[in-house]
Amino acid sequence: MKFSKVDDFVTAEGLPSLPGQILTILGELGRTSAMDYTILQKIQYDPAIALSVLRAANSPLYGYASRISSLQQAAGLLGPGAIRNIVLTTPILERYQDNDGFHSPLDHSKLWLHMTVTAALASGLARCLGHSETDIFFTAGLIHGVGKISLAAYRPHSLLEGVQLAKSEEMTLIDIEQRTFGFTHVDIGVRMVEAFGLPEQLIGVLKNCYSSRNEDLLGQLSGVVCLARNLANSWGFEDGIYDGALLGRDRLFSVLKVTEHDLEGWLPQLRENVDLVVQAQEG
Repeated sequence: MKFSKVDDFVTAEGLPSLPGQILTILGELGRTSAMDYTILQKIQYDPAIALSVLRAANSPLYGYASRISSLQQAAGLLGPGAIRNIVLTTPILERYQDNDGFHSPLDHSKLWLHMTVTAALASGLARCLGHSETDIFFTAGLIHGVGKISLAAYRPHSLLEGVQLAKSEEMTLIDIEQRTFGFTHVDIGVRMVEAFGLPEQLIGVLKNCYSSRNEDLLGQLSGVVCLARNLANSWGFEDGIYDGALLGRDRLFSVLKVTEHDLEGWLPQLRENVDLVVQAQEG
């Protein structure tokens, strides 16, 4: 599969997922005819399937084009029948790993865990900050790295080469990608969610969450996801793809109007949120 421009990554079939994730969700769907909490729990641990669910819910077919920012809202709108069809048509990640005789040593489960931990932290931080729609923050955290998933699936060898160059040349992965491809994993993610008709606030998060420049403007949603990503990395839940792009906490505290002392008070609850995600993933 050859890619020469960013639009080549916007595939009709969506992003591939891990086979274990697909089987788990299908198993839950087979046990009930209602869109219950257990099914939603399984979907929210898979950024690839979550993105497809959001894509479907934001299509004109359901009358809410580009207005559904929450995975919970999307799942409730679609119902179990549509969710089952989405899962059944989700490509399996492993089918892409032997392209051109190349088997990727990337730990995809680590990438998936980073995304879900970031989502849980974003939701927890939003609650601590007094936001009522914490599900939107969760969703934004869950899909913030879909551009990386796309590269990891379709161009794993190029991605690994970029990671190695970024480390050896002490540059950000984004700068290496721009030099090598002419576009970045951020561009891929943004173009994907734009093509899928997702709301502007989610598109904004994908534009901002891999910035390393303190002068970049951030809103509350992007700021929370950036801080969640920062915490996930510092707590040992890196995505396994070194990118060198991480806004400093001082900048994020300024955007969110909080202090280090505030964060310290929130840590027990945030760690509890992360523990629940890790236990669910291991189960």
